Amino acid sequence: MEKKPYHHGNLEESLIEAGIILLDKVGLEQFSLRKVAIACGVSHAAPYKHFNSKQDLLDAMKKYVEKQFSAALKESLEYYKNDPDRIIYFGQAYLKFFIKNPHYFRFFITHTGLEIDLSDLQQNSNYEPFELFKKTAIEEFTFRKIPVALYKQLMIAMWAMVHGVTSLATMEGVIYDNNWVDLLGKILKENQTLEG
Repeated sequence: MEKKPYHHGNLEESLIEAGIILLDKVGLEQFSLRKVAIACGVSHAAPYKHFNSKQDLLDAMKKYVEKQFSAALKESLEYYKNDPDRIIYFGQAYLKFFIKNPHYFRFFITHTGLEIDLSDLQQNSNYEPFELFKKTAIEEFTFRKIPVALYKQLMIAMWAMVHGVTSLATMEGVIYDNNWVDLLGKILKENQTLEG
């Protein structure tokens, strides 16, 4: 039997990307390393060179999405580091990342296993993107002399707005005739004015 040609490029990353897309299409019950191998056009044994099990691949997918998402957010924070509206640009970077990768958003809300305690902002979560958001929000609140007692409420409101618009923008069947990123910027700016 003739072996399939080895996948060119980074096979591990290709398996992760194919896994995220496949999981989005078939769900966890129908997800398997064998099906991911087929999607990549490699032998059924090839994924086992990188992952010991389906769970191992799922864990790698979680880390991969978190790493890509964190990198996009950090890039925005660095680019706008001296801008008084950087929290707004941070929210827009969040939205842009998931508009570009809607399957990542569906994976994010279903399979990442977030552990974020919004009742205690001193407690660190297991999710770097949220920690970046929390740090940036607290820096803005401090700069704007917002009372500490309002931090939690404002942080939840901002995250809910960004996450909600992202959910709409990545949802199949939802049509909006303007730019989602501009809309989010306006919503956050208006909310910031009301709070200030």
